[in-house]
Amino acid sequence: MFQLTPFITCVVFLLLLLVSLSTPIIKGIFFLRLSAASSSTLLNSSARNSVTFGVWGYCASGEDIRIFGINHDAAENCSGRHLGYTFDDTLQTTLVSKALTASLSLHPIAAVLTFILFLISLFILRRNNHVALQSLSLIQFGIGILAAIITTIALLVDCIVVDAARRTISGHIVTVTWGNAVWMTLVAAILLWAVNLEAMTRILTRRQRHDAALR
Repeated sequence: MFQLTPFITCVVFLLLLLVSLSTPIIKGIFFLRLSAASSSTLLNSSARNSVTFGVWGYCASGEDIRIFGINHDAAENCSGRHLGYTFDDTLQTTLVSKALTASLSLHPIAAVLTFILFLISLFILRRNNHVALQSLSLIQFGIGILAAIITTIALLVDCIVVDAARRTISGHIVTVTWGNAVWMTLVAAILLWAVNLEAMTRILTRRQRHDAALR
C-alpha cells in the first residue's frame, strides 16, 4: 500500500477540492438541497423551486410555474461568492445558515492539508536514507492525522446540519435532501484514516527493522 499512498492522497485532495469549489462555483456539487413545491387543482397550477448550498454561497434554481398548463420558468439566482455568506429575506433558514457558514471553511483547510500530505508522500518515494524516511514519515503522519480530524469534524457537522434541517424545516411542502458533497467528504475521511493507519504501521515496521539491523 506504500506505493498507493500518493495516489490515494491525490484522490482525497481532488475530492476535497471539488467540495471546496462547490455551489455556486461548481453548481453540481452541494451539501444541502431545499426543495419546495405547491399545487392547486382549482387553477390547474403548480410551482417548484429549490435552493442548493455550497461552501461559497447558495443558488436558487429557476422557479417552474405552471398555470392552466402553461409553463413559466424564472432564471436561476446565485448569491455572491464569499465565505461566511448570509441569507436574504426570501430564505428563512437561520438555523441552517449559521451552522453551514461556520463549518464549511473546514473543507478548504482539509484540502490544503491533504495537498501537503500528497507532496510529502512523493518525497518519501524518492528517499532511501533511514533518518530522512523516518523524519518525513513522522511529518506525514502528523499532517495526515490533522487532515483526517478536520475532515471528520467537517463531515460530522455536515451530517448534523442536514439532519437538523430535515427535522426543523422539512414538511409536506419543503423537503430536505443530502448533497453529493457530504458523500464525497465521507469518502475522503475514510481514505485519510486508511492512509494514517498505513503510515503508522510503516513507521513502526521501519523502526523495528532498523533496531534489528543495529544488533
